[in-house]
Amino acid sequence: MSPGRHSPPRRPTPRWAVALLLVVAFVMVNVGIQLDRPALADGPSPLGIDCHDIGGVRFCQGNPDWTGGGRIDSFDGFPLDVDVTMPPTGKGPWPTLVMLHPWTTSKTLFEATKPRGGHSVMMGQQWNNNFFARRGYLVVNFTSRGIVGSCGASLGDLVEGNGLGTLYCPDDDYLHFADSRYEIRDAQYLVGRLVDQGLAKPGFAVTGESYGAGQTLEHAVLRDKTVLPSGKVVPMRSPKGVPMEVKAAVATAAWSDFVPAALDNGRQLDTVLDDRSTALEPTGVLRESFIQLLYLLGTATGQFASAEQDLGAALPDWLDTFDEGEPYAASEVDPIWRQVREYRSPLWMKGRGKPAPMMIMNGWTDDLFPPIQIVSFANAMKEEYPDVPLQLRFASIGHPRAQNKVADRDLLAQGAVEFVDHFMLGDGDPATVPGPNVRALGFTCPDSAESTGPFDADDWESLSTDTVRYESAPTQSVDSSGGRDDLEWATDPSPVMGDWHLPWPGPNLPSSAATLGYLVANATKVFPLPGAEACRTMTTGQDTGVAHYDLPTVQDAYTMIGIPTVQFAIDTRDGKVAGELATKLWDVDEQAGKQRLVTKGIYRLEPNQDGPITLQLNGSAYTFEPRHHPRLEIAGRDSQSWRASNNTDFTVAVRDLTLTLPTR
Repeated sequence: MSPGRHSPPRRPTPRWAVALLLVVAFVMVNVGIQLDRPALADGPSPLGIDCHDIGGVRFCQGNPDWTGGGRIDSFDGFPLDVDVTMPPTGKGPWPTLVMLHPWTTSKTLFEATKPRGGHSVMMGQQWNNNFFARRGYLVVNFTSRGIVGSCGASLGDLVEGNGLGTLYCPDDDYLHFADSRYEIRDAQYLVGRLVDQGLAKPGFAVTGESYGAGQTLEHAVLRDKTVLPSGKVVPMRSPKGVPMEVKAAVATAAWSDFVPAALDNGRQLDTVLDDRSTALEPTGVLRESFIQLLYLLGTATGQFASAEQDLGAALPDWLDTFDEGEPYAASEVDPIWRQVREYRSPLWMKGRGKPAPMMIMNGWTDDLFPPIQIVSFANAMKEEYPDVPLQLRFASIGHPRAQNKVADRDLLAQGAVEFVDHFMLGDGDPATVPGPNVRALGFTCPDSAESTGPFDADDWESLSTDTVRYESAPTQSVDSSGGRDDLEWATDPSPVMGDWHLPWPGPNLPSSAATLGYLVANATKVFPLPGAEACRTMTTGQDTGVAHYDLPTVQDAYTMIGIPTVQFAIDTRDGKVAGELATKLWDVDEQAGKQRLVTKGIYRLEPNQDGPITLQLNGSAYTFEPRHHPRLEIAGRDSQSWRASNNTDFTVAVRDLTLTLPTR
C-alpha cells in the first residue's frame, strides 16, 4: 500500500454483504472500450494520447497499465485516467463537453461505440461521448481522482497490495469528495491543456449525474473562476494563460447543499430563501441507508481520506461521528460541514458567483437528492441573478426509488441536448433558450405505464395551479416505537434485502456473517439484482404510536404536483433528548386493501420542543384516482431510511394539523 493511503475502520453493519453484491454490478460499468485497430497515423493527439477510428469518431483512450502508464498528470501532478473523443473530421478548435461520472464508477459510464450505446441509468443511451462527438463536440471523459484508474482501490491496492507491480500514486491519492480545489480544477486543467493545443475552445460545457452532477453545479457557479488549494479564488486560465469559462451545464440527480442531503433536519421550505443556518440548526437525521451505501461502494473502488488528511472528504470519520446519533456536539459536526459547504456545496461554496446557464434534472422519487435540493438552489440563483438561464426538470428519475423510464429519459435528454447546443453550437442568446423554464413528468404506476405530462410552467411557483387542503383538530399521539416494520423495510430507498422480496428477517440482523448466511439461504431470490421499487404496494393497516390522517375519498382524479406542506403543533409528553418525526403520504385503495408511498420527509425535534411546526415532504407529481384517498402518517422513526433516534422512549402529542397538497 502506498504512503498516504487510508484504510477505513471496519464498520459492523447488516448491509455489508448486500452492498458487496452491489459492487459487482457497479464495477461492471468500468469496462472500457476495447481497441482492436491501430492508432491513426495522422491527425492531432489530444494530451498526447493515441487515437483510433472507433464507431465513426476518433477515440483517444488513456489506458492505465500495471506500471502506471497511460495516465495524464493534472495541475498538481496527480495521475488521472483520461479519454478524449474527437469529431470524425477536422483539426479543431471544437466546442468541448466534459462528462462527469457518478459516485465510484469511472470515465466509461458515458462512453460508447455508437450514438445510442451508453450506460447511463438516469440520462439514457444517447448521453455518451460518441453521440456528442458526432455532433461536432470534443468530449472529455476522465475518472475522478481517488477512484478506479485514477489511483482508486482497484488500481492502487489491487496492484501494489498483491505484489503485481509498482504504481505511482501521490500521498493524497484519495477521493477529495467533489472538492472545488481539486476535482473541479482537474477538469478545468484538462480542458485548458486542450485549449493550449488548439483543440478545444475556451468556453466549454459540463454535464454529470449524481456525484458528477454536484460537480457540474460547482463548475456552473464558479463559471470563470478557479479555486486554488489554498482556497484563494482566481480567474480561470489555461496553463498558457488563455481566459476560460463554462458556457452551459446540465446536471442530473444533483445536490446543491450536501448538509441536508446527509443529515436532513426538515427546515428547508420551497417558499423561503434559505439562510446559511437553515440546514445546520439543529443537526438533522442521518440518511443512514444511503450514506452507508456510499461508504461501502467507495471502499470498494476508491480511496478515502483520513480526518487528519482532509476532514471534508473523510467519509468514514463522518460516519463514526454521525452514527453516534443525537445530541451532536457543535465541536464535532461544525468543522465537517464548514469544509463541505465551502468547497463542495454549490449553494454556499467559496467562489460562488454569477453562474453559467444551467439545466438541472432531479427526481420526485429520488430519496437521496429530492427536488428541494434544486428548488432552493434555483430560488437563490434567481434572487441574485434573475437574468441567468436556469431550467428545472422533474420526473421519476435519479437514485432509488426512481423508475428511470426510458421514454422519460429520452424526452429529458433531448431537451438537454437542445439546451447545450444552444449555448455551444447556436447563438447562445439567453432570450431564446429552447424549452420551458420548468417541466415536470408525473410519477405513474406500474413502471410500464406512460408518465403523465409534460407539465410546463414559467417558474416553480406556477407549476401547481390549485391546492387540496385538509384540516384536523383532534390530538393524536406519536412515539418512538410506533410504525410498521414492513412498511419501513419496503420503502427503504437503498437496494437492500427488502427490495429483493426476501422474507422479513426482523429489523436488525445480528452480524455480517448472519446477513451473508441469510443471503445464501435465499440466493435464488436475489439474482438478478433489482432496485428499489417506487410502485410497490403494501397491505393497508394502522399501528399504535403513529398519527394517521385520512383525506376524503377522491371523486374526480387530481394530480398533486409539487411539494406538500404539513403544519401542526406538538406538545412533548416524555423524553428529554431530541427525537424525530418521519412523515409519509400514501395513496390508499381501501377496496383492494393496498397502499403505495407517494412521498415522505423527516423532521428533527429539538430537546423538549413544543409549539407549531412547518415541514415539507420531498414532493411528487402523482395522480390520485377515484375511490382512492391520500393518507398522511406521522411516526417517531423510519429506521430503514434514516437513523433511528437515540431517544427510544419519546412521545409527542400532535394537534391542529393542516395538510396542503399543491395540485394541477
